[in-house]
Amino acid sequence: MIYDLNDTEAPIYNNTEINGILTFKNESNLHLRVKHLFIRAGELHIGNETHRFNGTAKITLYGEKNMEAMAFDNAIEGGNKLIANVGLIKMYGQPRTGKLTRLHAEVAKGSSEITVEAGLDWVPGDRIALGPTSFVHDRSEDNFVTTYDILTGAVTL
Repeated sequence: MIYDLNDTEAPIYNNTEINGILTFKNESNLHLRVKHLFIRAGELHIGNETHRFNGTAKITLYGEKNMEAMAFDNAIEGGNKLIANVGLIKMYGQPRTGKLTRLHAEVAKGSSEITVEAGLDWVPGDRIALGPTSFVHDRSEDNFVTTYDILTGAVTL
């Protein structure tokens, strides 16, 4: 089955179980909105090794803390929003460098701007981790990139 629904078309599905093959239509911006996604005896494919996915694929899980939890086979409790996989999930997007970088300028506490190496393939929405500069292990934080200037390395978080 080919999935081809975008943000405006996609309903929120309750319990979705995949027992065949669900493939995201390539070169599209797609959004699967679901409370419980169970890849049971099937497969979820977003792109493949030879034809990588060229659009934007989003899977959003919906659920509230006080909602009833999902149980699989009456023995395994899975929570109130989840992706459970006992089948196969294959996701192939555009290659990214995944390169580590360092801060190139001091950053003040509470700042929403940092400077890193120029020429990275960062895009808005990327999640980055900022490690501590001390021996206190729990001082790290993560942020989302709002803008990145490929020429200067200036990042807005």
